[in-house]
Amino acid sequence: MSEPKPNLELGLIGNCKYGALIDRKASVVWACMPQFDSDPIFCSLLQDMDDSTGVFAVDMIDYSHSEQTYIHNSPVLVTTLHDKYG
Repeated sequence: MSEPKPNLELGLIGNCKYGALIDRKASVVWACMPQFDSDPIFCSLLQDMDDSTGVFAVDMIDYSHSEQTYIHNSPVLVTTLHDKYG
């Protein structure tokens, strides 16, 4: 059986002082603070796929899918989560 491949469809947020990568479930999977070139405080991109450490997330019960987009002509990332009830 092959290992699951990492999903690298990530959104970037930050203000040129710090940066973070957000996955499709709105989890912070990589973040460098207090400066952009600081050591990462969330670094799940370096972990095994089954390991849930190194991430900041709020889990949704009965999650089904999500939509992620930037607001037109802005750096604002909008992630909308949906559960199985809509």
